Amino acid sequence: LEKAKALATTQKKEISFIYTDKTIDCGLCQNAVAAYISAVKSKTVIVYVNSTSNKESLSKLPEFVQQAFMAGKYIPKLVVTDSAVSKVCASLTYEAYKEDDSKSIHSLRKALTAK
Repeated sequence: LEKAKALATTQKKEISFIYTDKTIDCGLCQNAVAAYISAVKSKTVIVYVNSTSNKESLSKLPEFVQQAFMAGKYIPKLVVTDSAVSKVCASLTYEAYKEDDSKSIHSLRKALTAK
């Protein structure tokens, strides 16, 4: 997390936290992760948060990021913070993505562009 903060500050980017399981074989989840990454990769430093790590990696994050990951029932989930990891700038749940992938990704990109 400290490396991500330093890199984000240097590059003047925000930080994206993607909460998922890299080993999952669900094609829908894999497509959602790919869409999330594509939407944020040029404007953020991406941090992977392992959803299967018995809460170890999640507990290292600020409480407000952990709380943002509580939204939605399914993975992947995305939370974007400022470079200091002091506030949530945008978020996206799998449910919102599944409901309307184009609209949810557009809204995410719009939120990032507004910064």
